[in-house]
Amino acid sequence: MSMGDYFNFFYGVISALVVGFYIGYGIAAIRTRNTLMEELISARNEASKLRLLNRLLPPEEQLKGCGNCHKCYKGRPLWPSGPLVLDRMIVCPICGNKRCPKATDHELPCSGSNSLGQPGSIHQ
Repeated sequence: MSMGDYFNFFYGVISALVVGFYIGYGIAAIRTRNTLMEELISARNEASKLRLLNRLLPPEEQLKGCGNCHKCYKGRPLWPSGPLVLDRMIVCPICGNKRCPKATDHELPCSGSNSLGQPGSIHQ
């Protein structure tokens, strides 16, 4: 065997090991992500959904706050390829009104009203 044959043999073995490692790592990462997504879908409340979602994100992009008011939605980071789209109407978790001040900021009290011009509400 020539030196070139040895090189080609060892290059092939090392390439196979590297490719096998990356394929194995990729499959493990996909399984972990799919398991977390299944848990996220079946989570019973928003707090547990937020905890599970933070396990999927890098530390600098993890979500803070309640995630249910305009103040917390506004502070969310960019999602994989752009800003997180507001995919649902944000309403007060107590009274269900969109103009309630608690829908704007979770630290404000619930007014139980859907009228315009409430102090603290973004719907003036």
